[in-house]
Amino acid sequence: MARKLHHECTRVPITALIECGLLLIVAEGPYLRFYDRRENVLISSKRLFEAQAIHGIRELSSSADHVHLIIWGGLLIRTLIFDTFCNEVEGWLPLNVRCSKVARAPDWILDLHPAPKSPDNTLPERCVAVTAHNALLDIVQGLGVQHPHAKSPGPLSVSELTSSSRSILYSAHMLWESNDCILVAAGTAFGEIIYWSWDQLRPEESRSRIHHVFLGHEGSIFGVQISNKLCIDDRTSRRLLASCSDDRTIRIWDVSRVTAEEGREPHVDDAESRRTRHTGFSNASFDADVSNQDCVAIGWGHTSRVWKVEFLDSNVTPDKIILLSAGEDATSRTWTLIANVESSISPSTPSWQLELLDTAPYHNGKNVWSMSIPNAPSLHGSVALGGADSKITKYFLRTKSRSTEQSQYEIEYFTSIPASPEESTVVAKKPGHRSSKQTEFLRSYAFMDEHSFILTTNSGGVFLETLSPQHSSKIDLSQLVAKPEDLSGYSVCAGEPSLGVAFVAGAKGSLYTYHKETSRFTKLHTVNGKIGEIFTRVVADSLQSKRMVLLVTLVGQKVAQLLEVDFSGCKKPQYPYKELSESARPTVSSTAIIPIPDHITGLVITSMVYIDTFDGIYVLLGYRRGSIAVYRTTDHRQEHADQSSAELLGIMQSIHSKETVTAMSWVPKGTSSSSGHLVSTGRDGCVAIHLIDLKTMSYELVHNIMLPVGPNIEGLYIRDGELHVYGFSHKEFVVYNTGTEEVTMSAETGGAHRSWSFQPNVSVPGGGTLVWTRASSMHVLSQSGPDHDVIRSGGHGREIKAVAASPAIDTNESKMQLIATGAEDTDIKIFSYTDKHLTCLRTLRKHTTGIQSLQWSADGSYLFSSGGCEEFYVWKISHLPSELGGIGVVCEASCPPESEHSDLRIMAFDVAQHSESAFVISMVFSNSMVKVYAYNPTQPERWHKLASGLYFTSCLTQCVFLPTGKQNMPQSILTAGTDGHAVLWPVLEPFTEEPKTITYQSPTTIHQSSSKTLVTHALPNCNGKTLIVSGGDDGTLSFLLARCTAANGVEYAGHPVTVVRTHASAVTTCAVVSYNNQTLLITSGNDQWVRMWELFLSDKDDREEGKDWIEITRIGKVKTSVADVSSMAVVGGDEEEGEAAGVLICGVGMEVLRVR
Repeated sequence: MARKLHHECTRVPITALIECGLLLIVAEGPYLRFYDRRENVLISSKRLFEAQAIHGIRELSSSADHVHLIIWGGLLIRTLIFDTFCNEVEGWLPLNVRCSKVARAPDWILDLHPAPKSPDNTLPERCVAVTAHNALLDIVQGLGVQHPHAKSPGPLSVSELTSSSRSILYSAHMLWESNDCILVAAGTAFGEIIYWSWDQLRPEESRSRIHHVFLGHEGSIFGVQISNKLCIDDRTSRRLLASCSDDRTIRIWDVSRVTAEEGREPHVDDAESRRTRHTGFSNASFDADVSNQDCVAIGWGHTSRVWKVEFLDSNVTPDKIILLSAGEDATSRTWTLIANVESSISPSTPSWQLELLDTAPYHNGKNVWSMSIPNAPSLHGSVALGGADSKITKYFLRTKSRSTEQSQYEIEYFTSIPASPEESTVVAKKPGHRSSKQTEFLRSYAFMDEHSFILTTNSGGVFLETLSPQHSSKIDLSQLVAKPEDLSGYSVCAGEPSLGVAFVAGAKGSLYTYHKETSRFTKLHTVNGKIGEIFTRVVADSLQSKRMVLLVTLVGQKVAQLLEVDFSGCKKPQYPYKELSESARPTVSSTAIIPIPDHITGLVITSMVYIDTFDGIYVLLGYRRGSIAVYRTTDHRQEHADQSSAELLGIMQSIHSKETVTAMSWVPKGTSSSSGHLVSTGRDGCVAIHLIDLKTMSYELVHNIMLPVGPNIEGLYIRDGELHVYGFSHKEFVVYNTGTEEVTMSAETGGAHRSWSFQPNVSVPGGGTLVWTRASSMHVLSQSGPDHDVIRSGGHGREIKAVAASPAIDTNESKMQLIATGAEDTDIKIFSYTDKHLTCLRTLRKHTTGIQSLQWSADGSYLFSSGGCEEFYVWKISHLPSELGGIGVVCEASCPPESEHSDLRIMAFDVAQHSESAFVISMVFSNSMVKVYAYNPTQPERWHKLASGLYFTSCLTQCVFLPTGKQNMPQSILTAGTDGHAVLWPVLEPFTEEPKTITYQSPTTIHQSSSKTLVTHALPNCNGKTLIVSGGDDGTLSFLLARCTAANGVEYAGHPVTVVRTHASAVTTCAVVSYNNQTLLITSGNDQWVRMWELFLSDKDDREEGKDWIEITRIGKVKTSVADVSSMAVVGGDEEEGEAAGVLICGVGMEVLRVR
C-alpha cells in the first residue's frame, strides 16, 4: 500500500493576529488557528494556502453569528466566512469555515484594507491593497458574499488602480480618508518614507500624487502607520505618521497639513525628483534641511531592529496617544506621546517626545512578528503577541508607567506614630513623599500572611502593616506593635504565613513573637549572643497542632539553636489591652543544639529544611559557602527531652559551587519517607535537585541547570505542581516558573543589596506581594496572578540547527520519547510529543555558540551536544516527580579542548555505547581533524584519547561509526566533507595509553560538492550490512552499502548509487523509516519540499553486471511550512502499539509529518 505524508503538528513563526469578538485568530504558516480569548484554548484550525505563509488578516464584517475575513500572503488572497455560535452549556459549536477560491495578485501585498461601508450594503465588497512596488490593487468580491450561510464566498477579482513604481518597499500602510480617497505611507529599503495619495475624481478618472518624502531614518523602513485624526492637549486635531526602522528608532511625523484634497502641487515635482535622486541611506549632509523638518518625536528603547509600530485607537485611550511597537529584540513596547520641555530651549529639538511606558519581554530569541491591538474602549485592554518562537502570549495594556503601580512610604510615616508598647495605635495611612533627615531607617520585613507584614526600624519599632483590599499595593492600616529597647540599633525578623506569626530578634539575644490571632507581641526566648538569622518551618500537622520549628543562628558562634514552638494554648484575650496569661502565650517546648562544622561550611547559615520521617527527624542546613549539612535530631514527642544536641550525619559540599545556598525544599518519595528529592537554589543562578536517602546518607545530583534569570536566586516554592523561584536579576526582582519557563512577575528594585521580603499569592497562581527598601523609602508592589498569559507555548526564537529523538524510555507511568533540539540561540530544548502537541520540558543553557549536532545514547540516559569553540558536553538525563518538571538534566562533563585558542567548530560526531556507562566518541573538526575518545564517568580520568587523524583534502562535515565488532567497539569511521568524497578510517583494537594515528582509505565520490547530511541504517537479515545515505549541496542523494568482515574489517559491499535532481536545492537532511516491512527514506532541503522514497535492496550477492544493488522510487511529496530546513528526526513509530512513524522537520520552526 502506498504511503503518504500527513501534516500533524506545525510550530512556525506567528505572522499575523487579529481579535474578533471572543476569538483570537492566529496566522501560523498557511494555517489559521482559532482561539477562545477567555480560556486561551484552541477551538479549530484551517489551512488556507497550500504552502504560502499568511502575512495579514483583516475583518471585513461581523455580526452576532458570523465573521467575514480577508487574508493574504505573498501574492495570494482569500476570503472566508465562519460561524460564531457559543453558549455556556455546549461551548463553541463548529465554526463551519467557508472559503473563497484563492486569487493571485501581480505583486507582493504589504497592506490591505476594506473600503468604507456604504449605507445600503452591510458587507463590504471592495478592498484595496498596496504592493511592494508602491502600487494600489483593487480587490472586489463577487456575488455570494451577501449570503453568510452560503457554501462559500464569491470569487475575487484583482485589478490595478495605479501602476508600479521604481520604489522597493519594505513596508506600507494605507488609510481610507473617504469613500474615494486613500492615503498611503510607503517605507523604502533606502530609509525614505513616501507619503502619497490616490483619489477618484470621477468614475473613470483617478489621480495619485506624492505629497512628501520624509528623510531622517538611518536604515530601511520596516514599519509605518498613518493615524486617524488625533487631539493632542486639546489643540486642533492632527494626523500623525509613525515609522520604525533598522536604526532602532521610532519616529513620529506630522502630516496634518497634507491631505488628498489639499496636496502641495508646486512641490510634487521637487519631491519626486528628490525621491528618485536619493538612492542610498540617509546622510547628514544631504538631509540637514529636511530630516527634522516634520519629525515631531523620536523614541529610543528597542535594542535591535524595530519591525512594527501601531497607534492605539483613540477610543481605547481617549486621554493619551499610545503606540505599540515590536522588534527583533523579541519584545513589544508601549509608548506615549508627551510634550518635550527641551524644545523651547533648542529649536532643533523635536517638540514632542516618546516616553516608554512598558516593555513586554515574553518571547525567546529574536523577532516579535505580530501584534493584536485592542479595538474596544478599555483602560486595560489585552494585547496578543506572536513571535518567531511560535509562541502566543497575551498581556494587559499599561497606559501608565510601571512605577505608578507601586506605593512608596517614607520613614517619617512610621516615626509619627506614638511609641507606646502598652497601647497599640491604629492609624490610616495616606501616601506621600517627605525626605527624612533623621538616623531612623527601615531595617527588615517579614510577611505574616498574604495581606499583612511586620517591619522593624532602627530605633526598635515593630509595626504591623495591613494592605488595602481594594488596592493591594497600598497600606491601609499601620499599627505600632511594640518598641523594645533591646531591638534598638539592630533587629532581624521572620514570618510564618501559614500560622499568621512573626518573630523578631535583636543584638542582645531576645527573641519575640507576634501572633496575629491574639494580636499580642510577647517575649518567647532568650539566647546567649547576638541573633544573626531566624528560619521558620512548619511540621507535618502544623495547622492542627499549631506547632512549628525555629532555627536561630548566633553571630560568631559555632552552634545554632533549633526551637520547637507551641502555639496550641494561644487564645485571643477577652479585652483588647489585657495581657496574656502564661498559659495563653506561645512556648518553646524543646531546644536542640546544632553544631556548625565551620572549617568546612563556614559559620553563616543561610537556609533550612526540617524533615519529619518514620525513621527520625532530620534537619538540613544551607551555608554561605555553598555546602549543605545534614543533621539528625531527637524526636522530643517520643523521648520527652527539653534539650538535646543534633548529630551531624554528613556534608554535601559545593552544591552551588562556592555561592550561598539561599533556599531548600524537600519532596519525599512517599509519606514520611526518609528518601526523596532535595531542591535547592543558590546565588550561582542555578536550581539543583539531589536524590537523597537520609537513612544511609547517600545522595546523587539528578538536576542542575542554569536559569535565564539571576544570578541572585533567593527563594523557591512549589504551587499547583510547578516549581517557582524568585530573586534578583540585574536591577529587577523576578518570579520565575521553572515548569513553564516564564517570568510571572517583575519589579525594578535597584538590585539585590537591600532589605526586602516576598510573599507568593496563595489564592491565585502567579504573582505575589513584594516589599523592599530603596533610597530610605519603603516600596510595596502587589500583583494578582502572572503579568501575562501564555496562550500557546513556543520553542526556539532562532533557527534550529540540530534535532535528535531518544529511544522510547520506560517511566513509572508510560513510555516516553524525548526530543532534543539545538539552535542558533545557543540553547538546547528538550520536548515531549504527546497528543499531537510539542511541550518544552527543559531548556539547557551551557553552550556559548550555536548548536551543531545532538545525539542520544542507545538507552536514552545521556544526551551529547557539540558546537563552536570546541564545545562538547555530556548531559545525564534522569526522571523526576511531575511537580519538579518530569525530567532532570545534569551537565556531567565536557570534552577538554586541545587547540591553543579553542576556536574550532566540531562539525559532527558519533557515539557508540561500549557498556552501561562507557562510550566511544568520534568527532570531526573544522580543521579536518578526526579524533576518537573514550568516555567513562566511573573512571578517575573520564576522557581518554584513543586515536586521531588528519584529512588533507577539505573540511569534513559528516562522521558516523560503522558496524560494531567484538566487545561492542566500532570497527571504522565513515566521514564525508566538502570535496564530495566519503572515506573510511579503520579504528582497530587494542587501544594503548598513547593515542594512535589513523589514516583514511577507500575514498569514494558521492557528490560534486559538500555532503550536507548523512545517515546510516542497519539492514535486518542482510548479514550485518549497513545502508548509508548522503544528501548533498548539489541536490543529489547517494547510497552506499557497507559490511563488516573478519578479514578486511569494514568495506563497501556495492558501488555508490546516485539519484540526481532530488530537490531543487541542497538536500539538507534525511531520515530512514522502517514500517510494515517497508524501508522509506524521507528527505528535505532548502526548497521546503519533503519527499518520501521507497527503497528496495537486492538480497542477492551475485548480481547481474551493471545492475544496481538498490532501487529508489519516489512515492510522495508535501510542502513544509518550515523554512531553512536543517535537520530531521524520526518520532513515534511503535509498531507494537500500532503507531505510524513520523518525522520532525526542524529549521525556522518545527513540523511533524506522519507516514500513513
